[in-house]
Amino acid sequence: MDDKVGNGRRVPLQKWWSDLEIVDGRVCQPRGANKRELEPDKVLDPGKHKIAYYPASVMPRADQTEPVPIDRKAALAAGLEIETARQARCGSKASGKAAD
Repeated sequence: MDDKVGNGRRVPLQKWWSDLEIVDGRVCQPRGANKRELEPDKVLDPGKHKIAYYPASVMPRADQTEPVPIDRKAALAAGLEIETARQARCGSKASGKAAD
């Protein structure tokens, strides 16, 4: 609702993070990183969007500093198996019992 009435705009003075970029070993302001405004009137087709689901078992350890390869195809396949909101309200897919 806030976005529809215009209260969802970015306020650069209130951001709590630092947007920095390292170029040739020097820290500088980034060139246009994440500066899009919200588009509450934009119509999206849910059929064109895919959900990738990465379960905790494939996530990197908290103390891991090196990059971790991901299997996007497996995550997209897992996304197709996610329980929908309607299924969750009606009961578990596996047991057929209503959720508590």
